[in-house]
Formats: sequence, structure tokens, C-alpha cells
Amino acid sequence: VSAQAGVPPRRLQPAGRTRLQRTDTPRASDALIARAARGRRTRCARRGVDRRGAGVLGNAGAWEPAQAAPERAAMADGGDVARRTSSKRPPDTDFYQQRLKAWQPILTPGYVTVTFCVIGAAFCFIGWGLWSASSGVVEASVQYDGEGTSSDYAGCMITSQNAAKNCTIRITPEADMEPPVFVYYQLDNFYQNHRRYVKSRSDDQLRGEVLTNPDLLSDCLPLVNDPVTGKILAPCGLIAYSFFNDIISPPTNLIDHWSEKDISWTSDRETKFLNPEGYPANVDEETFTYLYQRYPNIISKEEGVTNEHFIVWMRTAALPNFRKLYARITTKLSAGVTYQFPVENNFQVNSFKGKKYLVVSTTSWLGGKNNFLGVAYVVVGALCLVLGILFYVRYKTSGRELGDPKYLNWRR
Repeated sequence: VSAQAGVPPRRLQPAGRTRLQRTDTPRASDALIARAARGRRTRCARRGVDRRGAGVLGNAGAWEPAQAAPERAAMADGGDVARRTSSKRPPDTDFYQQRLKAWQPILTPGYVTVTFCVIGAAFCFIGWGLWSASSGVVEASVQYDGEGTSSDYAGCMITSQNAAKNCTIRITPEADMEPPVFVYYQLDNFYQNHRRYVKSRSDDQLRGEVLTNPDLLSDCLPLVNDPVTGKILAPCGLIAYSFFNDIISPPTNLIDHWSEKDISWTSDRETKFLNPEGYPANVDEETFTYLYQRYPNIISKEEGVTNEHFIVWMRTAALPNFRKLYARITTKLSAGVTYQFPVENNFQVNSFKGKKYLVVSTTSWLGGKNNFLGVAYVVVGALCLVLGILFYVRYKTSGRELGDPKYLNWRR
């Protein structure tokens, strides 16, 4: 068929495979056209544009004039901004993207040698300072009970609690002791750090609350009631019940310079250990067993739980061998002079194979006498110096150029 003027020729279809024509199957052709129109409208609706003219289709498919398009576009831009704002992608900054500048030294033999020598010198200097401070502490101690006690103090030893055996401890300083001089008692092999022992106390009761309900006193288990009278212990618990009750008295020539005040922590005295309201006028001895009843020679009825020796004992030690402050001497103790301390021995240590000492000591800015810390610093510092010197000798005798490719092995 020849093409008409101005109309492109149509490609001929083979016989038997002709396309649907309007004249042949009008109903099928109309269905295809309608389906194509619906597809175009659906795509236009998704794009928000209608081909019928200038305008947009709303969310419900309603026609909107062209002047409404900028408002719709602004709303779309707002949604995009919100989506960008809620993104979890970190900002493109040096900090978030880990592009900050950093200095990464190359550990050359020279740097390593210098570093070891500097660290070693610093540790030796610090260790020397610590050792000097500890060496300046003057200390004297005497064991007066337990295994290994000298025969001079065999008469002080006891085998039962509250034996009230009196003896005299003689201490002779090897050097002058400048004030303040501190008096300690030392216990060995007494595990105040045992978990059950540490937990056996009622802080509410120690702060002055009167407790009679067994549920409120459960923290004191396994010792809530007095084993002898059956009354409630005030205060209760293993720590309070095992109070160190030896009585250490000052030498006759130091009575005016002897102080047992301010030996406990200020926070403990002011907030953690308080007597009940109205104490001691309203004590209930029919229900409770008080400290002044168990330790009448150490704790007075007026003091109660505010007694400083009791407060010091209640602050448990971290190690099985420990010292606790008993008194303070405010005058000088001369070297070579023997000072006699009267002691009433009540706290027995045989049941746990312990030992008891009376210790008189001065202090430094570092605390008491402790040579271990200074020696440890000196040893570590000396080791670093030796390693630094060895590295330097090794580098000078058989060193090699950094980055030398001849040491690379390409055949593996």
C-alpha cells in the first residue's frame, strides 16, 4: 500500500498475525485504550501532575490549580528536610569522621633508649623521696600477747575473754620522737575484712534509731540478741560485739600530754554514730543491752556509741594485720628513755591464733613507716635504666639503618 502524502508508511504485518483493529474487534480495542489511559493517570497522580492542563492533583486525586503548586512543593521540601534531619548518618566533620590530626611517633632505637632512661630516672627519684620520708619515721613496738610473746611479758597473756590481767609495757625509743606521737594497738591474724563480719551491723541503729522489729535488725545477723541475757544488743552485730576492750593508760610522766580525743574520722563522729533521742534518760534496759553495760570500764553511759574508741573499731580494716589509733601524745619522747604504759588485758587472741602489739610511732607527709613503696619505685626505676643502657649498647654495636630493604625477605 502506497503511503499518503505527509503520512509515514505503515509496516505490513504478515498474514495471520495482524494486530487488533478498531473495525475488527471494537470492544477489545476500547478496553486496551481505557487501560492505557488509567495507567497514564496513575503515573501522573504519583508525580502530582495532570496532563489535562496546568495544575496538580491533590492527595485525594482532586484537581488543584497551578497557583497551588508552590505550596504543595514547599510541603514536600519540608518533608525532605525532616527526613534528612532524622537520619542517623553522622555529620561530615573531622571529629565525627575521625579525620582529626594526630601525632604518631616512630619508635626508633634512640627514642626508646631515651624514654627508658627518663622513666628510670624519674622512678628512682620518686622512690628515693618515698624511702627518705619513711626512714624519717621513728617507731617502737612491743608484743604483749599471742604466740611468740617475749618471756618478759608472759605475765600479760590471757586465755579467756575479759580476764582483766594488768601488766606494764615498757617502750624505749631509739631516736627522739617529735610530737605529735601516736599510740596504736596492732592485731595480727584478725580478719575484719570477712564478708559476713563486715555486713553484720545496723547503720540505722548506729545513727540513733530505736529498732525492735527483727526484720529491721536482720542486717546484724547472726548476732542480734545478747547470747547471755537474750536482750537486743544496742548496737547489734559481730563488729560491735567483738569490740577491742584492752585499756591502755599513759605513763605517769605523760598524763598531762595524753589525749584520746579526735582519734576518729570527723564524718563518723558527726553523722554516723549518734545516740537515740533522749539518751541516756530514757534507756530501756529491760529490752536492750547497751555498750556501757558490756564495757563499763571503757564506755560511759553518757557516751554510748559516740565513744571514739568504739567508732575507730567500727571502721573495719582491709587486711588481717592492722593497727588502730588509740591515743595521741603531744610532747617529745626522748631517745633512750624507757616509758612504761600500764595495760589491762581483756581482749584474748588465742582463739584465732592472733598477736597483740603496743606501737608508738611518729608520722611523715606519707603517713606511717612503710619502706616497701620507696623500694618498689627504686627497683622499677633501676630496671628501666638498665634496659635503656642495654638498648643503647645494642644499637651502637650492631645497629642497622631504618627502612633498609635488604632485610626484607621476598621468598616466603
